[in-house]
Amino acid sequence: MARTPKASKSRTQKPTKRPAKSAAKAKRRVTRIVPSKRKRRTSSIDFDLPTDPNQQLIAGAIFSESTAGANANADEKRCIGLCIVNMAYYATLTQDSGKPCYNSSFGDGSILSAIKKNIYGYGSAQWKKVMDADAMKSKDDLEDSLTASEVKHLKGSVEASATAIAATAPASDSASGRIPVQFNQAANNPPSTREEKIARYASETFYAFKTGRECQ
Repeated sequence: MARTPKASKSRTQKPTKRPAKSAAKAKRRVTRIVPSKRKRRTSSIDFDLPTDPNQQLIAGAIFSESTAGANANADEKRCIGLCIVNMAYYATLTQDSGKPCYNSSFGDGSILSAIKKNIYGYGSAQWKKVMDADAMKSKDDLEDSLTASEVKHLKGSVEASATAIAATAPASDSASGRIPVQFNQAANNPPSTREEKIARYASETFYAFKTGRECQ
């Protein structure tokens, strides 16, 4: 017997709904650009920083070695700078015969070498406050990081470095009339038997060669 086909059920198609717009698309987003806040500067520098590489090194050495604060002393700063210049000079001094003098401990004749060999503050935390390796930090960086008292200390160091770099070596200390070559904090303990005490400024004692002992 043939099957009677079943009546097909009519399917009612539901109307297609359009997806609702997302809130992000329905409402245009406005992105606010907030300007980055610059770190508030600790203090301002109202003096010129040295551009000469050797003067920068000398200023960094003075800053790291000299007395700061209430006991700061311009003579001490000046003599530290002169010691560096004079060590660089004596490092390559030769005798009349052409033989080198016994001053190799002063370095190879460069300012950097004299500092590396004889300035204990080189590379210290105090040095790094104003120096980036062997170059002085930018004015912006210094103003962002130094306190007002440190800026004052740096100003004195820069002024002393200018005096040292302008001097003709071997350069004499204007106060003692002698040529400073080394210094330490002892009351009177020359780094070499060829040297003698010539002055004490603030916390540092300064020494010069004994007469005629520059090469022997």
